Amino acid sequence: MAKMYSILQLKSNAGNEQKVVFELEPNTAWIETTPHKFEGIVNFNGSAVMQNDVVEVQADIQVPIKFICDKCGLPFTKNLNAKTAATYDEISEFDDPTDIELEYKIQSNRIDLEPLIRDAIIENMPSKVLCKEDCKGLCPHCGENLNISECRCKKI
Repeated sequence: MAKMYSILQLKSNAGNEQKVVFELEPNTAWIETTPHKFEGIVNFNGSAVMQNDVVEVQADIQVPIKFICDKCGLPFTKNLNAKTAATYDEISEFDDPTDIELEYKIQSNRIDLEPLIRDAIIENMPSKVLCKEDCKGLCPHCGENLNISECRCKKI
């Protein structure tokens, strides 16, 4: 599922920025440790430039995600927006291929943008998710969703 991007045009136009725009099906494993699920494709809108044998990539990433509200437990869909940047270096024969940093390397005149997208999504996942800013949550006694109706329990 790698999203490989050829840098041959960048090499021939060193110093000139090139637009990089595409869509990618997200990998569900990226957020499998959360209760949230992807609801659509990743939109990648970025640019790449080659200078001094490195490729600089900057991008805005957007993907719809079905979140589960931390207060009331209801699902809702919202776009996750992330800005990201990375520097890709030429891989040498002396680099250890098991090194995690090798995900941001130039290999055979190509760069793999998928690890950059994955990392941006993971780093920008909110730690607390609310369906709306003023979510009232659930009644601690009867469990009624207070956004929908008032609870009728006898509060202790």
